[in-house]
Amino acid sequence: MIFQNKCNDCGFCCLIQLCKLAERIFSLPRNGRCPALEFEGTKSRCGIVDLVKLDEREHAIVLRQIGAGEGCSIEAMARGRDGNFYEFQFLPDQTKIDLAQLQIKEPAALTVLYRRKK
Repeated sequence: MIFQNKCNDCGFCCLIQLCKLAERIFSLPRNGRCPALEFEGTKSRCGIVDLVKLDEREHAIVLRQIGAGEGCSIEAMARGRDGNFYEFQFLPDQTKIDLAQLQIKEPAALTVLYRRKK
């Protein structure tokens, strides 16, 4: 898959939606924070790869399935202070990081609209 914007490990995508793999593993609805999401400072990582022992090939498959590090694949709109909605994936990197950290501290502070991936 080709993404227009690189992944900056902000974790926002996993704060608002589970990937298909997480939906299957945790038997949870798609909307909401992924229980496998972990942070080291402001950098996110997927904890799914730590749930089971994986060899190198399986690890690569899991990362590819969730799109980790491949690019910003979130299909969400974030409302700006000006009241307009913006495609999250096209926001500047630091803005994405700041919004992800705000979502962790105050989940109700942001208005986020998203589209389910087909």
